[in-house]
Amino acid sequence: MCQASQLYADGSGAKTSAYLPRNGTTSVYRIAGLESNEVRALGAAHLRNPTPIAHAVSLAGTVLDAGLDFDVNNTPERHVDIVGWPPRKEEQKLVALKLASAGGLVRYA
Repeated sequence: MCQASQLYADGSGAKTSAYLPRNGTTSVYRIAGLESNEVRALGAAHLRNPTPIAHAVSLAGTVLDAGLDFDVNNTPERHVDIVGWPPRKEEQKLVALKLASAGGLVRYA
């Protein structure tokens, strides 16, 4: 995550808007098996302007349970798009709220 506006000021988590699709997808990285510093390095390597200030942690099962799916394209390495979003913005917000509520957040100092 590169925008402070995507995070709650108290550090409690990512806002729903951070999960909303852009052009029908939400761009994420598979981080299972990585340490926090490795996730930070992955973000820094691929998200340069601005540099990442945090990363959200969500389980794949939560995404699938919300009725979404994954396009594992690995471009760049470990990259995945969350796909299958409902067409209406109101429905997208409800799904994003489920993801944000179930997810965690790691802020970088």
